[in-house]
Amino acid sequence: MVSRAVLAVLAASGLALCGCIPEKVAGENWGGPAASPSDQQFTSRKAVFNHVEGAAILVCIQAPEGRITGCRVELETPAGYGFADSALRMADQMVIRSHQLPVGETVVVPVSFCPSARQKPACEARSAALAEQVRAKIG
Repeated sequence: MVSRAVLAVLAASGLALCGCIPEKVAGENWGGPAASPSDQQFTSRKAVFNHVEGAAILVCIQAPEGRITGCRVELETPAGYGFADSALRMADQMVIRSHQLPVGETVVVPVSFCPSARQKPACEARSAALAEQVRAKIG
């Protein structure tokens, strides 16, 4: 069963893992790909060029040392912009810093791709809501 506490902490901390410029997955509870000189290395060129906001909701298994493993994409929106592939590439580098679940538990990870920093709060809120829907669906 997915921990509502982990999902709530992610949403409350604004950690719907954002693909904003520059990309960086970090915050109170998560760490991941650092900002890079190539900006948006994980976001598809098509999404960047068209300034498209998107999200991918991953369902993963808690691994030792805060890592996540066995991630699969449960939801991608909108389709056709490569958000699912981007989120999976990011997942390999993500670490849960606090509120870790027992090894083997399921964790829902919302990954947001926001075209601008100004849109980040609303973008992340939409991703968190989608993640909550996924969590409810998978139990």
